[in-house]
Amino acid sequence: MSGYVKSILQVKDAAGRLHRIQSGDPVKSGEILATIRDNTYRQQTMRAASSLASARASLAKTKADYERYSALLKQHVSSVADYDAAKQAYESSQAEAASAQAALKQAQVDLDDCQLKAPITGLMLARSIEVGTLVSPGTVAFQVGDTNKVKVVFGVAPAIVHQIKVGNPIFDHNRRFPRREVRRLDHKDSSGCRSDQSHLRRGGDHPESTPAAQGRHDRGPPLEERHRRAIGGTGRTDARVGAAAE
Repeated sequence: MSGYVKSILQVKDAAGRLHRIQSGDPVKSGEILATIRDNTYRQQTMRAASSLASARASLAKTKADYERYSALLKQHVSSVADYDAAKQAYESSQAEAASAQAALKQAQVDLDDCQLKAPITGLMLARSIEVGTLVSPGTVAFQVGDTNKVKVVFGVAPAIVHQIKVGNPIFDHNRRFPRREVRRLDHKDSSGCRSDQSHLRRGGDHPESTPAAQGRHDRGPPLEERHRRAIGGTGRTDARVGAAAE
């Protein structure tokens, strides 16, 4: 399916101002990120539904005729030719009804594809469409990052390395990492300082927290007056036009 972008989801920023969803905004699985003009697909769905209703009515009639001629044939009241004609009409109606059902199902899929939904909960990495953009099957409209697990690379002064332990809370002050815990530490010595690569997970004692970070972000206030930078990344998913990304 192809069409022009009708609308893009609007979200609020930290100041409460509305803006079209963009890189850095959190998204939830199943959330409608954009819609495509669906007039044509809606009409196709209505026509398909009407055709299915007609096919079912015809099927009901031919089925009744077939059953009647079957009974008459057993009573030697009807000819074999009349029975065969009724049977053929019934089988033809069955095929037409099945075809109409499949056409309606496809029309409903096309109509549903006019809503571009987030395939996963995570962070918006990129948006490549605007209102009025012409899109077609395979067009990458959005890129969403999965932030259930992120990798953080940061420098720490040798004097405080021992303070960082597995299970320590981290990113309490960063809204994009509402609550994380160090899950694994990999230590490497470099130029007199120690570099720790930490794998984080969501804090279990904050069930209201949701993953909302992917890409590159500042971690906020420094630990022991040292600035650290977090680099997220375990995967990303594209929201494509005409296909539901799993």
